[in-house]
Amino acid sequence: KQRITVGSDFYFDTLSSKTIKTDLKTKAEKIDDTWGVFPDGSKFWDLNLFAQDEIQILDRLEVTLGGRYALFSAEADLSSRDKSFGVFKDSCKALTGSAGVVVGIIDELNLVGNIATSFRAPTLNDTTAVIVTNEGVDAPNLDLEEEKGLTVESGFKARHKYFSGSLIYYFSQIKDLVARVPVSEAYKGQTLPKLYTDIQAAYPGLDVFVQDNIDEAKIQGVEI
Repeated sequence: KQRITVGSDFYFDTLSSKTIKTDLKTKAEKIDDTWGVFPDGSKFWDLNLFAQDEIQILDRLEVTLGGRYALFSAEADLSSRDKSFGVFKDSCKALTGSAGVVVGIIDELNLVGNIATSFRAPTLNDTTAVIVTNEGVDAPNLDLEEEKGLTVESGFKARHKYFSGSLIYYFSQIKDLVARVPVSEAYKGQTLPKLYTDIQAAYPGLDVFVQDNIDEAKIQGVEI
């Protein structure tokens, strides 16, 4: 017994963005048509093709194999804030896969195991946005790399007419994990580009952060 599923999804986003600053006393407005949260005219798209094959090998043994091919592209003009950045363009492709097995121990209890690779492309929020919150200012980082991960999990799943539950151990290893860090840490030992010094001047008293790649992260735990 076998069931094959194939499909695709496509996402496209183009942004119109501007900043309007209003003087609370005079009500006068100052408009910046080139940059709001994002540079005006920013674009992002991604395309995913995927397939999954579920194979019933024996009455109590099922194997699932899957694969995904992903393409993405991002574009934004940062030259209005810093000429040295110019027009940011980034694109990437990735192939990921997964394999899982379910072994029926008894009718109400299964032993399960899965292994999968993963990929996450930087978004416009990660690379080009300026977002102001009470916790600080999130600024663009054009040097982000894609996250790549490997996850392994194994455990038991039970289903009875009176209850259901699971006990799963998981371990994930992520390369180039994207995390929020102070801009001074990301550019330690280097001169801050004008983009960041302008943001610091525009929002005095607020810390400026960027998304940056951590070398590697390992996560493990038990899920009940």
